[in-house]
This record gives sequence, structure tokens and C-alpha cells, in this order.
Amino acid sequence: MKKIIGTLMLAAGLAVVAQGQTIFDNTAGSYSVGNLTNQNNWTALQNTETNGVPFPVGQSNQLGQVAFNVDNASWVDTVGTDSDFLTTTNGSFVYLNEASAGNADDQVWTTTMDFNFSIPDGGAAGIAMPNAEFFYVGLTASTTNGLSEFDRNDLCFVLRTRAENGRLDVNFQSGDQSDKRILQIKPENIGWAPEAVMDDGTAVTADYQTDDLRLIMTTRKTRNADTYTASAIITNLNTGFSFNGLELVGPTTNRVVESSYSTNFYNAADVKVAHGRSSQAYNDQIGGLIDIDIDALSVVTSSVPPAITAPSGVAASPYDAQVTFSWDSVAEAGSYDVFRSETSDSYGAALTNVTGTSLLDTTVVNDTTYYYVVQSVFPGLSNSTNSLEASGTPQAIFTGTLVDTNFIGYANADLAGQEGWKQVLGSSNNAFNVINSGTSDSAIDTVSTAANFSTNTGNAVYLDKLMDNLKNDAWEGSIDFVVSAEASSGTNVALISNQSVLAFGVTSDKDAPLILSGGANDQMALMSLLVRANGKLVALFGEDGNDADDTRLAVLIGNTETGWDPDNPAAPDLVSDPIRYSWKIRKTTVDGEYQATATLSNLVSGAFGDMQTIVPYSLKTKQTMYDSPASNFAMGHYYKAKLAADTELVNVTIQDMNVTHTADNLPEISAPGNVDTIGGDRSVSITWDVAYEADDYDVLFAETSGGDQITVAGGLTALTYLDSPRFNGVPGYYTVRANFPSDSDDSEEKEGTPIALITQINIDGLGSDSTLISSSVNLDQTTGLQTNVGNEVTYIDYSSTPFVTSSMGGWSAAPMYGLSQVNTIEPDITSAKGTTGYRIRQGGAQVINGTQSDHFEFTTAGTQAEALWYVKSTDFAEPSASIDLTVDTHTVVFANQISANDKPHRIAIRNGDTWYVSQTHLLSGTLAAPDQTTIANLYADAWAEVTITPGTWFTDPGTFDTSNNDSFTNVNAIGWFCVGITKWKPYQLIYSSSGSIPSYEYWAGNNGLTNGIDGATDDPDGDGKDNAWEYGLGGDPLDGNDVGALQVFAEEGGGFSYVHNELRDPNSGITYTVETTDDLVIGTLGTNTSVAGTANIDYYWKSVTNSIPADLDAKFIQLQVE
Repeated sequence: MKKIIGTLMLAAGLAVVAQGQTIFDNTAGSYSVGNLTNQNNWTALQNTETNGVPFPVGQSNQLGQVAFNVDNASWVDTVGTDSDFLTTTNGSFVYLNEASAGNADDQVWTTTMDFNFSIPDGGAAGIAMPNAEFFYVGLTASTTNGLSEFDRNDLCFVLRTRAENGRLDVNFQSGDQSDKRILQIKPENIGWAPEAVMDDGTAVTADYQTDDLRLIMTTRKTRNADTYTASAIITNLNTGFSFNGLELVGPTTNRVVESSYSTNFYNAADVKVAHGRSSQAYNDQIGGLIDIDIDALSVVTSSVPPAITAPSGVAASPYDAQVTFSWDSVAEAGSYDVFRSETSDSYGAALTNVTGTSLLDTTVVNDTTYYYVVQSVFPGLSNSTNSLEASGTPQAIFTGTLVDTNFIGYANADLAGQEGWKQVLGSSNNAFNVINSGTSDSAIDTVSTAANFSTNTGNAVYLDKLMDNLKNDAWEGSIDFVVSAEASSGTNVALISNQSVLAFGVTSDKDAPLILSGGANDQMALMSLLVRANGKLVALFGEDGNDADDTRLAVLIGNTETGWDPDNPAAPDLVSDPIRYSWKIRKTTVDGEYQATATLSNLVSGAFGDMQTIVPYSLKTKQTMYDSPASNFAMGHYYKAKLAADTELVNVTIQDMNVTHTADNLPEISAPGNVDTIGGDRSVSITWDVAYEADDYDVLFAETSGGDQITVAGGLTALTYLDSPRFNGVPGYYTVRANFPSDSDDSEEKEGTPIALITQINIDGLGSDSTLISSSVNLDQTTGLQTNVGNEVTYIDYSSTPFVTSSMGGWSAAPMYGLSQVNTIEPDITSAKGTTGYRIRQGGAQVINGTQSDHFEFTTAGTQAEALWYVKSTDFAEPSASIDLTVDTHTVVFANQISANDKPHRIAIRNGDTWYVSQTHLLSGTLAAPDQTTIANLYADAWAEVTITPGTWFTDPGTFDTSNNDSFTNVNAIGWFCVGITKWKPYQLIYSSSGSIPSYEYWAGNNGLTNGIDGATDDPDGDGKDNAWEYGLGGDPLDGNDVGALQVFAEEGGGFSYVHNELRDPNSGITYTVETTDDLVIGTLGTNTSVAGTANIDYYWKSVTNSIPADLDAKFIQLQVE
């Protein structure tokens, strides 16, 4: 499209300048046609070595040095710089080498840029657009490298074309943070159509140059550490279209984003204006470069203080002789002034100043109401106005029976105002009326208050008796009630939907309307009575929707168990039998959680309701309630008792009720469920499900089913334990004990048998920091980089040379080979993601499943990637040319923290020259819950053949079978396989095969014996006992004072007994022989002994008693261990 050179920029620029200081304005100086670098202090950014010397110009790791060309038609463009850009394809950037652009708190930079951009003409039919971050403009605190959204020294706006028809996104500096898009603009609104289609799908003639655009970008340094805010507005100078948000999300307008990524920049004193094209400006998919033509550019700085805002979310929580006053934080406030009064809306001097968002006020008197407000304090500025007011009345804490009444002694009037009942101010009034007072039919009901019923807030009351809200506190009681409804107009039945009628329980905010579910009820834990359309009654906790098998605490079926039949036109019954709702709510020891139980019973028929699935208890997280020190009991006619105009109001009449508060309600004792065992080499892994609120767990072991048990591990808080060493092939029997404050409970016994496995590949980053590497390693992204232009694939083939070796950061596992690919033509294997995109990361702050863990990272800057990374059989723990999967057992455990796009992560094997991938796979996990799985036997899994050709995009198979499994006799590599990822963090590949390290060698390796001193006849500690003796008798081969268990010799029954210890390992690999002779000089040692008996000492050792006859005057005895 034709360019329009406007004069609006100058006028706008002058308006901004009047409010601040101009850092740069391209109209303020003169320029010569040619390279912008070295004109008016514009300087090329260069990548610099660690010694401060720039890399040579033109070298592959250097930036382009001609970022912009000054032309005659506008200020600068990039068309004349394309050849220099293509020298390295790393991007080309310039910065303004002048005094610092400033970086004080409250500073605002307003950058205005008039520009258009274009791509090579692809013909009338259009082309498929890539995702490409092609241009950066902003500020930098480092002039020794290019600009990047992943550089903490930069503070930039990033212009990005999107594959969705060529729309334009403008992002703010984000790194690995969440979405920081400020603008998202449809292609037609910036005046181009590179894919020959509008955003709504309308076909048009392709257009490869945008209209002239104006982008105004505003950045502000906040007073919150490391944090900047940003906004932007774009205007089409040809059409007048203007927008300041995301067109395709919402749309969202007036969008402001916040980033705390630029930590180094935040603390920098010297920052520079900078801009330029990134490496992604070149993309073979569009046939070349994205060019930008900048007609005008200005940067103006000013100071804008933070918005002075009063805190919101104020709350006062009273307790015995104290009130906790809290509020929500206010952006950039330095502290808060708190005011208190005994008169509403009348405040004097501040009570105190605090930096947090709460105050524990202990200078109060019980039964006096106190009013609180808070002001935000901004250093150097005025305070905010007062917040809204919150009030609290401290009271002595009540415990025991709160209420136990049939309402006989009440007056026939509103329940609120009688016997400590008060209206919940946030709900409507007159929740219940007392009826029939002084008679046996006395009760409270909602029938007589129906005129006041509110479908917005409901109608509720609370008991003005403050109770504790401590761990193991419980509130319980029963309500005897009747539900009723009137016949709908023109019918003889009551039209009822699924309506929550009655809500009751505990609340930390007695003024808030009762809400059963959702975020609005976080300050209350409430039971509910649900009435279904057919008259069924259901007890629920924290629910106001339909009941389900996993939420239903108790149920009475309509008509048969409830005594009413509201929707039966033949014989409608609109009043239920009296029903008893027994309930209990308990504050658990698990942070934020409350537990509830309930029963429903018909007081006429005795029906208890056993015709539908119920749960023994229900758990709900109520964090605000949990954090409150105190509570009140509240109940009300719930606002959903009438759901719609065409349904009837369901009423409730309460004839009797009681509520009691008690402390020290210890958790119900329960045994761990689903105990499972998996045998490994000389080990058994035991796992189990949580026993709710158990303090910890013990694992018990017995050698025989039902036999004597020993505790092999105690005080465990994890739900797994590895028991080792155990004898391969010898079953053991495990029980898991859950320990509670009051008692313990044991699981069912579970057999577990170690199996002989050798760990051949042990890539396992989980468990502790520095498991795999001692320091993070940035993998090489460019050496060996190749492209397949026809297939649009960039790749590095590591099939001949490993890309991970022991020379890299102390890598402790086998070398890794593989193939890494991305699905566009790129300057490196991560599409210019940077060093964080392709590395082995030493655990550090990266926590997986609660543990600092080493792991791989393969992350791209938006393009899709795929990987086949593997270990060759020649590098296994027991190297071999290949392995045969059709015999013995071959097990793989593998795991990843994330595979963005939720793409399958599979195991790959190479059988001869053919690759196969497993049907068993992982999907994306999270740091807290990574995805991990085990293939118990590779031979038994289903597989699919895949073609692996470097430079050709491989696909994830759709079908798998076992038809090729019998041919898996020549497997020479095992590894990971993942397709279509943008972020991938694998951290486990553990392959084990049948077989076992001999018991002696296992012992030697676990007792510090290294090559040269680990032979059975070696004696490294010089105590005269070789390693075989130390092994066979439990000695320490490196401690001369520990030669193992000593033998015992005694006279016994006309002969002698000789007692020694032996290993119980059935495959110990050694023999014990007791020998005798009558002459040490010329005599011959013989075995003139017999075993009189054996006794087990423990799992590992037994004692052997040898009987030796007294048939000679003298005898010499020795024990041989070999």
C-alpha cells in the first residue's frame, strides 16, 4: 500500500514534550543517506566475549552491524541492510550512545513510532505466515549483546507477526512469565493481507505491506521491586482505526500489563534507548526478511506518581479481647495508617502505622464495638482517603451448647432479636418467624416470611455467641424440619427445580450473606439442604448445585422416604414428614480444609436413606474461614429456594434444633489404602494412598505372611518408601501404619519380592540438586545446524557424536545422542529463544515434586520442535552391541515436568536400524505434579514404527500394536521421543534389565572398595582378614579394628561347640567351612565337624552351631570363608 507521510507525529511529539524531557526525536538532527550507525550517537550493539572484547564482525556469533539505513523517503528503513543482516542472521540492533535515559521510581518513557512493515511479495494467492518476533524497541542496560525478551537487562516492546492470517501482536518484556501481550490487531486493521484472507475468513487479494501505522508505547517504573507497567495504542494513519488492547480476546481494551522480569534493568543507573530487528526477522517461510520502514521516532520521559488509592477488602475479625483488622494491599503503597474509633465515621489521629496488610489490636475491651479504617501511605506523597469502614466487637469465647431449643419460650415474631439471634446484615431481613409459641407445635418457619424472601441474598440470621475456630474444633447438632411448597398456578403440583433451600454452619463474617459455593463463600463453611424436582432431599457441604455420587452426604428419596410427593399430579403431597438433619463440621489439621458429615432420617417412618451412593465425609477448602481465629453459627433461607419465575418457593419449618461447639475433636483413624509394591534389584518400592490427617507413616516388614514384624522405616511423610537391601527372589510382606495423634491403624499386608535388575541407563534428575550435573550447561544451538528448505526444517543431527558427555558440567550419566528439529528455517535450534531454551539445568531453584531437581530444557520462541534423544547400548552400565527384549525383563521409568501443547512423550527403541516408539506415554505435568510412568516390560508394550530422517519432520503415530515385538532381538539404543513441543523438560530415563550384580561385588561397591583393593583376597585395612572374610562375617574392610562377628568356642557334652555367623543371602557367593587338625605343623586340616543347629539373628544373618567330637588329646579349629 502507498505510504502517507503525515505531520501528526510532530504535533503529538510537541504535546508530549511539553510534559517531560525529550530523550530522542529524529527530527532534532540531520542524517545522511546510508548506515544509521555512527550518526547522531547511534551505535551498533555487539556481542562481547567475557573479557569485554567484541567478537569479530561477520563471525557466526556476532550481530549484524548495519541495523538501519537512512533513506530519503523517511527516516530509516531496513531494506538496504538485508545483506548485512543475512551475514549472521543473529539480528541487528543499535542504541543511542548518550546520557542515561533515566531509571528513577515513577519514571515514564513514552515512545512514539510511525512505521510500516512488509515481507517479500508472495503472489496474489498469499502465503502462510509464521510466528516471528521481528522487531524490538525500548531500553537496555547492557550494550554488550543484542536485545531479547529473555534478557533481564532489557526493557523492550516486541513486534510479532502471527500465523493467524498475519495479525500483529505487541508484547512487553516477559521472559518465561505469562502472557504479556499489550496489543493484538487483526491484519485488515493494519492494512495488509499476507495470507489473502481477512480475519473473518473473507478472501482478498494478497497484500504484503501494511498501511502507515503509529505505535505509542508507554512504560512506567513502579515502586514495587523489579516491576514495570506497560501499555500501548496503535493507529492506522491511513484509515484512522485506533485500538489499545487485544482484538481477538474479549476484545480487551485499555490493556495494561505488568512485568517483573527485568531485574537487572530495574537496578541499573545507565540505560539506553535501543531498537532493531531480531533473528526471527528472517524466515524462509516468507521467502526472506520482514522489513520495517520507520518514518519517525521519539522518546519522551516524564514522572508519574502512583495512583493514590485507598485499600479495599477491609475486614474486622473479633476475638476475646482482640480484633484483627485486615485489608488488601495497594500497589506501590509504602505502608498503611490505621485508624480506630468507638463511633462510626468519626476518627482522630492514626492508631498506628504498619507495613503489612493486617493489624492485631489487643488494646480493646470485650463487648465494645470498634470501627476501623485504613489509609495507604506513599512516601513523598499524600495519603489516600479512608477505606471503607469495618467493625468488630470482641467477646468472651463461648464453647459447649450454643442452642438447644424447640422455640416454646420464644415470642411469635421475627427470630432476629430473640435469644441472641441477629440478622445477617448482608442478607435480607426476617429470615424466620417464630410460630405457635408456647405450644407443643412451636417452631420457626419461612412460610410466614415468604413476602420478604430475597432471590439475591437470601434471608439469614446468626447467633451472637463468638466461638473459637481452632484446629480440631467441631460444630455439630441436629435440625428437625419439614419442607413444603404451594401448588403452582393452574396445577395441583409444586413445580420445583433442583433448589438449595436451607444453609447453615459457621462463618468468620457474620455480616456476609450465606453463599454455599464459589469464591464468595471462602469465609464460611456451610451445610445445605437440597430439594430435587421429585422431592428428594439431599445433605451437602459447600454445594448448591445438583448432588453427585462424590458429594452426597445423605439422601432421602422423594415420596418413599421423605413423606411428600410434590410433583405427583394423581396424588400430590406438598408437605414432607418431619425430617432430622444430623450434621458435624470439623476444622481439620490440613491447612484451609473443613470436613463435614451428615445423616438424614424420617422421624415418622424411620427411613435413613440407603438407596443412593453417599460419601462418608466431604472436604472443602475455606482458607479465609480457616485463617480466622473465631466463628459464629449462622443459618438462613437460601437465595436459591426459588430458582425462577416458573418454580415455586420451597419453604422450611424448623421444629427443634441444637448446636454444640467442642474442641479437641481428633481425626478419625484410618488405615492407608491401595498399598502396592514393586520389586527392583535387591529392593522393594512400597507406595500407598494418603490416610487423611495422619501425622506420618511407618513401614513394617515380615519375612513370612502374618509373621513377626519389624519397623524398617518410621515417621515418613511421603507416600512411598524404598526398602533395600533385600534378597532377590525372596518375598517379604509389608504393612503400612498410619499414625494419628490418638492411635494408629495398619493397612492390609502386601507381598513384595525383589527382582534381579541392573540399571543400565540412570538419567535421573529427581531427588536432589546436582544429581546429574554439578553446574548448568547451555547446549550448543548452532554447531552442526542444518536446514531442509524444502521441508521447512532446521535440525542438528547428533547420531554420530553425542551432544551430552561427562565433560559438560560434571554429567554423571551415559552420553546422549539424538536428533533435534524445529519446523521452520531458523538461525539456531530454539528459534532464537536464547541460552535458556536449550540446556541441562542444575536444580537450583527449579523444584519438581517438592525437590530441587536437575533436568533438560528444550524451549523454542514459538516454533514447534521435536526431539529423539537416546543412549546407545554400547554405553549401558554393562555395554553390549545390542540387547534382546524378547528374553528376560526390561523396565523403563521416564518422566517430564512439562511438554507444552500436551504432546505425547514416548520411549523410543532402535532395533537394528529401525526406530519404534511406545504406546505408553506421558503428557504435560507441572512442577508440583510432574508426569511419570513405568513400562514394566518393554517387550509387552505396544509399539509403532517411525521413520527418522534428519531434516524431515517426523510424526507421532496413530496406531500401535505388538506385531513386531518378537523381532526386538537387536535393540541398540533406548531414549525419549517427543513431537510438536514448544517447551519440554524431561528429567528421568531409567532403563533396567534382568540380571544382578553378584552379592560380593554389590557389598564391595557399598563399602568403599575401589578398583585394585576390591578383590576377595585383598586386605586393604591390613588386619590379616581378607575382603571375603570381612564380607562373610560383617566386618569393615577399611577398618582394621572391625573384623566382623567373632566365633564362640565352648566345651559341651563330652565334645565342643563352635559357633559362627553366616549370611542368609541365598546367593551370597561364598562358603563357610569349619576345619580341624591335631597338628599345626604337619597335620592336615579336615572337616571332622557337624552342624548341630542354626538360628536366625535377623533378616541378614544367622548363627551356626558346629559340633566337634573330643576324640583327640589336642585339636586345632579354624573357620574358612571363601
